[in-house]
Amino acid sequence: MFLTQEQKDKIKIIAFDLDGTLLNRESRLSERTIEVLNRAAEAGYILVPATGRVFTALPKDLPSIEARYAVTSNGACVVRLPGGEKLFESLIRWEALEPAVSALMDDAVICEIFFGGNGYIAESGLEKLPYFVRDERRREYVRTTRRPVADLEALMREHRDELENIMLLFADLEVKQAYYNYLSSLRDLSVVFSQSFSLEIGGGDTSKANGLREIAELYGFGLENILCFGDSTNDIAMLRACGVSAAMGNAIPEVKAASDITAPPNSEDGLAAVVEELLG
Repeated sequence: MFLTQEQKDKIKIIAFDLDGTLLNRESRLSERTIEVLNRAAEAGYILVPATGRVFTALPKDLPSIEARYAVTSNGACVVRLPGGEKLFESLIRWEALEPAVSALMDDAVICEIFFGGNGYIAESGLEKLPYFVRDERRREYVRTTRRPVADLEALMREHRDELENIMLLFADLEVKQAYYNYLSSLRDLSVVFSQSFSLEIGGGDTSKANGLREIAELYGFGLENILCFGDSTNDIAMLRACGVSAAMGNAIPEVKAASDITAPPNSEDGLAAVVEELLG
């Protein structure tokens, strides 16, 4: 048994990370997950994807479940589905980011920036991607969801007041740790990760928890009425804030420590297993 009756009684919203949580190892929604979540929607539960992905990088099969809103870019944007109309923004303050810009453009890292629901990468970064990302499926995801540009820093500065999120990719985990230590020391930035080879930079107040709060209030609910699922550090804020939190069996230890329950791993449809119990 995953959920107590007391926990079940307060749940009105089901929120879930995508990669490593809702999606299986092939980055797809399983038939079981689609069927269970749509049964939950029919029963009156509100479904909300809460992801680090930008709007245009949402999975192509996400419309197969009945979700009306999504939290994207780790909480930087709340959008209406399927069209992507923005309802809420929590963007990066340029004054906080500017001291780090030269480090973000260093050859030791690949930088991706996100604004306006789209992702951008330097042409030079795309060329060296195989040295930074070993998994071919992940490389293909980057190639198909980022727009290559000749001068990424110039584009960043041009859209300095629109930045939702910044992703950094690393070939060396020691370099990643050094960047994490440096970026975490800067004021008014948040630094999390969803993959072992990456870091994600957001605004100081940006989190999936704050994005979910905006959606809950649309329906007259609070964070205490949300059952949420996650697996990485960019999920910890929402796992701590929501009424019932579930770490996936494949989650990192810090995520499990922040959660009320542990579901089976995403490869075993762990989210569906918990929701099936909720539905009785």
